[in-house]
Amino acid sequence: MLPDPDNAQRPIACPPALASSRRPVGFQVTCPVVVGSGVALALHLLIIARADPARRGVELMGAAAVCLAVYGMTRWWWWLRPMRALRDLIAAVRAGEAPIDALSEIGHGPRGLVPVVQELLRELRQQRCDLATLHEEIRQRVAHRTDALERTIGTLRHQATRDALTGLFNRRFLDTYLPQVVRRCIEQKCDVTLVMADLDHFKLLNDTLGHAAGDELLRTVGQLIRSTVRGEDAPFRVGGDEFVVVMPASSAAHGRALAERISSLVNALGRTYKLPNRPGLSFGVACITDGCDGSPAGLMSRADQALYDCKRARRGDRSVAENGFPNGCPQPLQAGGSPLQCPAH
Repeated sequence: MLPDPDNAQRPIACPPALASSRRPVGFQVTCPVVVGSGVALALHLLIIARADPARRGVELMGAAAVCLAVYGMTRWWWWLRPMRALRDLIAAVRAGEAPIDALSEIGHGPRGLVPVVQELLRELRQQRCDLATLHEEIRQRVAHRTDALERTIGTLRHQATRDALTGLFNRRFLDTYLPQVVRRCIEQKCDVTLVMADLDHFKLLNDTLGHAAGDELLRTVGQLIRSTVRGEDAPFRVGGDEFVVVMPASSAAHGRALAERISSLVNALGRTYKLPNRPGLSFGVACITDGCDGSPAGLMSRADQALYDCKRARRGDRSVAENGFPNGCPQPLQAGGSPLQCPAH
């Protein structure tokens, strides 16, 4: 708590015992009178010898009482009152209501203890300061270690959910994410569309140009997918040259439009390779309402079947060509893109 500026200007109040110690005038007058009376009575008994034993006994008792009174008053003046003042002042110093130097005003019997008490109080105050400094240092170290641990956890979480080559989400995260999206979309009564795609002639490119060229193609395709999908869509690399895009609250038409756009970009990229069979992209689209059983596995299975049909059509399978392409395989691919304009991811 910050100190009050108004209180800082006020003098430190002395405890009641210390204030009373500044008014010993009455005691200083009374004590000599009592002592003098006792001495006079004792001299009277010693000088004047009386034969009356009873009177002499009374006078002796009176002298003893005076001596005891003088002893009690002296003890109270010399020890009890200063000790009480010392005790109250130590409590005030520990509470921060009085400075340590105020102990120097204690006099008489306990005065010899004042330097020792002052040294102990200074050591106690220094220990409190050291303890506060140590506590702050420990707090800062714990905060620093906590920040470092959070960064490490974030890095590990990123590595656990991301594909290292393309930067897209990996298959492990797809297995966790897809059931959640399907359940949420069913509860909200909206569609969820899944686009599954893989590269054509990718093995030929690896065998002809080497795996470094294949990795570079995968990285570029990953960048094309990431920059083409919408902000709410989730792109994945599920293994090898296979990719998946999960599109919450999207219809099959939107999925086909997105797939055609990505396919046209990949085909344009494939034309830069001097190969007899240039790389391209085949895809399959499935929607949760298009004949699926409402499960993530059923959605994946239907998209995989649509991808298989698209590949067969690209290879010239007549049975597939005669049955049409209900799942949206482009025939032929149009370089102009799709009617759905997807913002950058």
